[in-house]
Amino acid sequence: MDPNSSKFAVVRNARAEVIGIIISFGLLVWAIAGEYAFGVYGGTYFLPLFWVPVMHLLRLRYLDRGSFPYKEKTPLLSYDHLYPIVVVVVSIAAIPYLLAISDLFAQTTPLHIIYTGMLEHTGIHHGWVGWYFITEGYLYHRLNRHATKYRRLGEVWRNGLLIAGVYMFLDDFWAEQITAGALAWPDPFKNIEHLLPYSWDINFAIDIGVFALAVFIILVLNFYYRTKQGP
Repeated sequence: MDPNSSKFAVVRNARAEVIGIIISFGLLVWAIAGEYAFGVYGGTYFLPLFWVPVMHLLRLRYLDRGSFPYKEKTPLLSYDHLYPIVVVVVSIAAIPYLLAISDLFAQTTPLHIIYTGMLEHTGIHHGWVGWYFITEGYLYHRLNRHATKYRRLGEVWRNGLLIAGVYMFLDDFWAEQITAGALAWPDPFKNIEHLLPYSWDINFAIDIGVFALAVFIILVLNFYYRTKQGP
């Protein structure tokens, strides 16, 4: 019997990805519990985030079970090589938000030497949500590259997580660690939001939409350039 024919073959062959999905659920449980205990929004506000790891589970259905481990050669400037670097860099920068989940302020610890900014509350920050989207986008990428169906659609979901994650993280990190930190640089995100006449959440959604549109245009231009260059 073909060992890859079993419905449990993905679990056997993609242990790292399956463990990643378990950690994804665990991170949300930890974060939402921390928000209930120490936050200002209430954990219920963040329950829809569980759709992210659920999408990972759904992706397991259409994977090539025999394609693990992944050894396909990819260009140096590709998601496979650049995305892990982004995850590591953002994870280091996100340490204040990870501490805030556990009712700790980085500014009251020795880490304040590095993270010189000020967080206004504990619990979940949208910087933490941005970090979560970025890391989960990478996990989804690792799953989607083994897909036998809907691979392009999966890339759209991955890019959506990455775009929203990068914007949400930069928006929060810039305000709380750069503008409010030792650098004290002006906050371009706040300046943009102040130009809009709506409430903060609507302004924020518009900002993400504009950012996503700009990234989409760049991707289209890049695709056009690669098409013109030929193989």
